[in-house]
Amino acid sequence: MKTHRLFVPALLATMMSAPAEDYVADFGKPLDEGWSFVREDKTEWRLRDGNLELLAQPTNIWGTQNDGTENFLLRALPIGASTVEVTLDFDPEKEYEQAGLMIYLDDDNYLKFDRELYDGPSCTLVLEKDAKPNVVKKIPFRKGPLRLRLEIADGKVKGLVKAPGEEDWTQHGETTLPGRAGELRVGVFALLGDAKAPRWARFKDFVLRSGKEGGNPAADLDGYRFEFPVVGEMPENPKEGADGDSALVKGDPMTTDNFKAVKKFGGEAGKRYKVTLRFRGVVEPMMYKGGTEDGDSFYIGGEPDNGTYNIYRIEISAPESHYFLNREDMVGHRIFAIDYTKTIEIDGGATVTLSGDGQNGRLITNFKKLVVPGVAPAPKPFHGQFIQIDVMDVVEAE
Repeated sequence: MKTHRLFVPALLATMMSAPAEDYVADFGKPLDEGWSFVREDKTEWRLRDGNLELLAQPTNIWGTQNDGTENFLLRALPIGASTVEVTLDFDPEKEYEQAGLMIYLDDDNYLKFDRELYDGPSCTLVLEKDAKPNVVKKIPFRKGPLRLRLEIADGKVKGLVKAPGEEDWTQHGETTLPGRAGELRVGVFALLGDAKAPRWARFKDFVLRSGKEGGNPAADLDGYRFEFPVVGEMPENPKEGADGDSALVKGDPMTTDNFKAVKKFGGEAGKRYKVTLRFRGVVEPMMYKGGTEDGDSFYIGGEPDNGTYNIYRIEISAPESHYFLNREDMVGHRIFAIDYTKTIEIDGGATVTLSGDGQNGRLITNFKKLVVPGVAPAPKPFHGQFIQIDVMDVVEAE
């Protein structure tokens, strides 16, 4: 089946949630909690007169020349279409000295769009994947402040540049994302500076806009949580085994220990999408039959094969399909953490039903006090069981 990437995600995996609305940075105030540094050196960045200032590091991340460049300032990249802009005031004087916008997975997978001294004052777009860098395009651009813009859509990234205050943008190069957007961050950097004559790069008017059209069709699934909470507070020393009364029960425990949520998948009618989902949580085991095992915990099709343990289920209206999330070879009084990624197919406009059934009002408690890093209520353990869904990727299939 031929595919092309349509919507590519954040977290950050330590995963962070992608912003749902337009974001405008205010560098006249302390940085908000959405920002984070890669290898922060507090002595070499500052907020001054409404600008963020980064001292151009004398280090590099080109190819295998990674040598610990500091102070990449980044935040989550939204899933789906988006644009990011910033005004940069930086006139490098050393060959290859540079500062600008960055889309970052790690030191071997990133995109840079920058002001650079590269055979004269230039604006350069670079994509590095698997430690193999490539100059996508370089154009000469006069000295002085400039406005950088990256347009992200359909899995591609397009660069544009202009002088601040001008109306018309100069078209630059076009390339692809350096990874899944759910794992990517976007922000600013300055590197290959002159150690003997360090220069500050000044950034202002940073704006990150989520696309209003053609956004993430799986947005309603992103961050959804299956939860089986236990009644009361978690004891200091929980008792091992099925010692929990389900807080879901509102009557007969055999019929009310359950939940269901119905979500609408977006996209275009008549089109099919490959949706990559990450499942993280703390669960008890369950057996299923009549379907297909896919990894340790994911089960395709079939039906439950036990009448007492918790069931976690996803059902898709089109193409008609269903999946279970906590498959094990045997049931038992065990509790364990899961963290895996799977890709399923969903048609544009389909209904996605997310449900859980505890079957009897009792559950295996989180007696081990397991914590899933980066997932609430971390660093505290959840009193009960849960699975969180994070949308990692959405690809249109043709």
